[in-house]
Amino acid sequence: KEVEKLKKRKRRRDHKKHKKKKKKRKHHKEKHASKHKKHKRHQNDTSSSASGTESSTDSDDDTSRQKASDAAAAARVTGSDSDIDGSPSDNPVVVFDTSEGVISVEVFLDKVPLTASSFLDLVERGFYDGLHFHRVIEGFVLQFGCPYSREPRSQKAGTGAPDPGSSFTVREGARKGDTVERDAQGMIQDEHVWRKQNSLGTLSMANTGEPNSGGSQFFLNLGANRFLDWFNPETTASHVVFGRVLLGMGVVEKIARAETGDDDRPVRPIQMRKASCKPLPSG
Repeated sequence: KEVEKLKKRKRRRDHKKHKKKKKKRKHHKEKHASKHKKHKRHQNDTSSSASGTESSTDSDDDTSRQKASDAAAAARVTGSDSDIDGSPSDNPVVVFDTSEGVISVEVFLDKVPLTASSFLDLVERGFYDGLHFHRVIEGFVLQFGCPYSREPRSQKAGTGAPDPGSSFTVREGARKGDTVERDAQGMIQDEHVWRKQNSLGTLSMANTGEPNSGGSQFFLNLGANRFLDWFNPETTASHVVFGRVLLGMGVVEKIARAETGDDDRPVRPIQMRKASCKPLPSG
């Protein structure tokens, strides 16, 4: 009888272990399926060029709950980012005055002059003033810059670009002084010249997934979105980083926590009141 009792106890222990392992495997499978589903959504987004939409992303939020303070962001102003050569104080700063607070960003004019010059041209023209963030995914990206988002509930938000054939002047680099014309869809050429990763706090160009399809839309990375790097051989994504947040990460995080609908659009509209350029102080 004593032997039988011991056998029963062992069977119960084994059964509990089996259930625990089964539950763990199920959780891992569901987590993997969720990531795969998000990555699939991103692939579908970036293949939307047939409809003329600019789209950035929808996946891989491994660092989805990472937090960054203004102090850490300010420390990066000193040039602590090892990917940046030289003093970032030579680059212009753009100030985003949003309905949630102010965000200051450095624009990498010295590294990606074509992309940066196009962006600065739009800022100075007042292109972004009055638009709304049309895509907010906590732990992933904040997307902005579609002219149709002036009406925050517009179904066309996310599909717009600058005026076809509009032009801007390249402000730095080998082509400094050249006038560049945006194409018939308002897009510019991809500037694959600098291997800067889509890391937390960086600004990157949105596109349709097709070559040379970036226009006015961009996104702020809320995590380490390395699968969006144009130089990553394991992905078809192609997003050029052209700036980084200097001050206002608290505001970025606040926007990231906004309640959103099924389309990732904030339930309560979040507006870019004004975007303006200012010289970055030296020293």
